[in-house]
Amino acid sequence: MFIASIVSNYFSIFENYGIDKKGIPVKIRPTPEEIISYKEWLQVFIKTSVLQTAEGLTVDAVDLLYHEALRTSMVPPYGLLNPSLLKVLNVFNMNELKDIFGEFIAEKIFRTEYQVEQ
Repeated sequence: MFIASIVSNYFSIFENYGIDKKGIPVKIRPTPEEIISYKEWLQVFIKTSVLQTAEGLTVDAVDLLYHEALRTSMVPPYGLLNPSLLKVLNVFNMNELKDIFGEFIAEKIFRTEYQVEQ
């Protein structure tokens, strides 16, 4: 539910489509205020979420998000299993990623985002 919530909120803002006057689907770009609001919501959501496993163990939301964003398939072609999470994290610049994940993890996420875009 945690990751589904993050991804569905992202798509409701950044992947929103409408119909123009000719009846053609067009992408509706979010306003700067919507982008800032989403980024602030996501930062608070990540930092304040307490996740528990079925066994009752507590999992850090930052760790879960990081592992899920970079998790790859165990069989060729070894692609990312959750590329939409990298899309979500792409709303942050490098300094914001460092604030959330720390420098090492932020670098790894940033490099992976770059490879996926190419």
